[in-house]
Amino acid sequence: MIHTGFKPDSITYVAVLTACSHSGLVDAGLKIFNSMQQAHGVEPLSDHYTCIVDSLGRAGRFNEVEEFIDKMPCKDDPIIWEVLLSSCRVHANVNLARRAARELVRLDPNNSAPYALLANMYSSLDRWDDVKMFEE
Repeated sequence: MIHTGFKPDSITYVAVLTACSHSGLVDAGLKIFNSMQQAHGVEPLSDHYTCIVDSLGRAGRFNEVEEFIDKMPCKDDPIIWEVLLSSCRVHANVNLARRAARELVRLDPNNSAPYALLANMYSSLDRWDDVKMFEE
């Protein structure tokens, strides 16, 4: 696309970053994300950050995803935390899953999804006592 003279826009980047995430091309996605503003003047939006969180989470690169989340400007987007919680469930990362669930509860106390996702995670790990601890 770039070689033919077309300038990628925000939607193009979401598509490319999503493709990288689903293909396991984490480092390529990070490189593209990091260059989108400098190379093409496209300001990263919440959707772009979500794609990177998804990509890192799918790969189980949780140290990097925590650093990334701590630096991003859109921490109050529940989709980002839901994506992270889902990845944590797949990889059984209980500590980070609890952080994601707490953020989701903070953003929307009436949303039961974080409780249900954590309960499913705990039950799959036979950690029934942990369900009570989350409510405290």
